[in-house]
Amino acid sequence: MVYTISPCLIEEDKTGACIASILFIFSNKRNPFKVAKDINGKVIKIYESTPTKYKEIVKTWLEMMANIEPENSFEPININIDNIHDKNLQFVKLCKETIGSKNLIVFCKQRFSSFDWIDDKICYEGTYIEVLDKNAALHQLNTQNIIYNNIKDSQFANRDIIKSKNH
Repeated sequence: MVYTISPCLIEEDKTGACIASILFIFSNKRNPFKVAKDINGKVIKIYESTPTKYKEIVKTWLEMMANIEPENSFEPININIDNIHDKNLQFVKLCKETIGSKNLIVFCKQRFSSFDWIDDKICYEGTYIEVLDKNAALHQLNTQNIIYNNIKDSQFANRDIIKSKNH
C-alpha cells in the first residue's frame, strides 16, 4: 500500500514523537508500505528542507529508506510537481495520481480546509483522497502492519516450509 506523506507532518510536530512513530514504520523492511514520490524526486528534497528542529530524525529516516531496496521504500508516481507552487496542492496531486491507494498522511486536517471535503476524504478533480491525521495514520499503519506480519509469519503462509521439513 502506498501513502503520500505531507511535509506538514514533519513541520508541525513539536515533540518529534509523531515524526519518528510514523516515518520509521516505512523504513522497516518487513512492512508492505511505501511512500509516494514524484518522478523527479522533488518530494525527497521537500522532506529534507522542511523546517523542523528534528532534522536529524528526518535525515536518518531518508537514509534508512535509501538503504532499503528501491522497490520496497519509495513508489515513483508518474507526475511532475515542479511547477506547482502550493505545497499542499503538490501532495494532494501526487496522492491523486497514485494508482490504487489514495491515502494522504497529514499532521492535522485543518491545513487542508480549502479543499472540498466529504467525511474524511478530499474530493479533488473528481478523485477521493483519504486524509489521515497523525493519530489515524499511526493507528492504521500499526494495525495493518500487525495483520500483515501475522499472515506472513503464519503456518498457513509457511506451509511449504512445514511440508518440506516433514517429507
